[in-house]
Amino acid sequence: MSNKRRRIASGALKKDLAVAYSKVITIEGVPDECTLDSLQGIIDTISVGPAPTKITWYITEDLAGDYPITDEIEETIVVGQTTATDGGIRTTFDAFEYSRSTDGVQGSLYVWAKTDAGTCNLNVRLRYVDGD
Repeated sequence: MSNKRRRIASGALKKDLAVAYSKVITIEGVPDECTLDSLQGIIDTISVGPAPTKITWYITEDLAGDYPITDEIEETIVVGQTTATDGGIRTTFDAFEYSRSTDGVQGSLYVWAKTDAGTCNLNVRLRYVDGD
């Protein structure tokens, strides 16, 4: 019998995400060995003129950003149906087996993100599977 469980770890909201990697989102509560499933971004307060249409992001093991565990991934923002300043993005990982390799903060991963234009607020959720 399998003890695998799907879990979600959330990061804090970052305001005024812009065209440079200046905002880092800390995701706490991630096991040091697990299978990464997906990264979801909930977006609000999308700027008008210029408005971002894409977000590029990646995950690191350390707050300084020296140990990336994913490539840079560019995702198109899906804008809300009723509110043009809200939207979201999602990256799905193909059974990404993660195992901590640095002496960073145990249980924490860091999302680095930037827009292609303008600004927005971003909150993230990391879905993962842990257990045997």
